[in-house]
Amino acid sequence: MIDSKRLEQIKAGYELTTPGKWTIHYPQSRSKPQIVLVGKDAYLECWIAQAFARDSQARDDIQFACDAHQDIPELISEVERLKYNEAALFKERAVILGEFERLQAIEREFEALRGELRQLGGLDYREGIKQFREAMEQA
Repeated sequence: MIDSKRLEQIKAGYELTTPGKWTIHYPQSRSKPQIVLVGKDAYLECWIAQAFARDSQARDDIQFACDAHQDIPELISEVERLKYNEAALFKERAVILGEFERLQAIEREFEALRGELRQLGGLDYREGIKQFREAMEQA
């Protein structure tokens, strides 16, 4: 799991990169492919070693780096959204557990009262409730 410190490191690293969309451009000769970084105020070409032009794995790696540059902000947003939702779920879980414990206490109290009614001469609990209501009305 990515903690907040690691997420901030990723964001800081991303902010140091050239802004804008990154693409790979292969000139007609294919001898010197280049990564083209086009930002709001910047146009930067990075020439790649001639060996990369002949190495399909290197081209795939470069393409992945270019694609990742566009993907990182979306991934950061999704991680932040999930962390926010996780925190909200933990709060809800605490509320639900508190309510569950309260219901368990009520159930224990109910069972104790049912036992007391039985000790009072085997009264049916409905009869005991009726007598209780009558007593409350008289009070």
